[in-house]
Amino acid sequence: MRRVGHSGDLASKIRDSLPGIGRIVPGVSRLAADWLPPEVKPRLDTVRQDVLSLSDYDAHTSTKFSCCSTPPSA
Repeated sequence: MRRVGHSGDLASKIRDSLPGIGRIVPGVSRLAADWLPPEVKPRLDTVRQDVLSLSDYDAHTSTKFSCCSTPPSA
């Protein structure tokens, strides 16, 4: 049970971090476009796509688990 609780806490921290990272990456890409090394730009695009993918996955699993955890109607 402790491991499940710890995993839930970790998932919550990650979930809370995703919106901030999602806002930072486009800002860095835009503001630092002139001086960023060319090899960094594709990495930032990958991070942006990963954040979107993780956010979508989180939304999907949250919906899935909330549907499973609701008690049946009487």
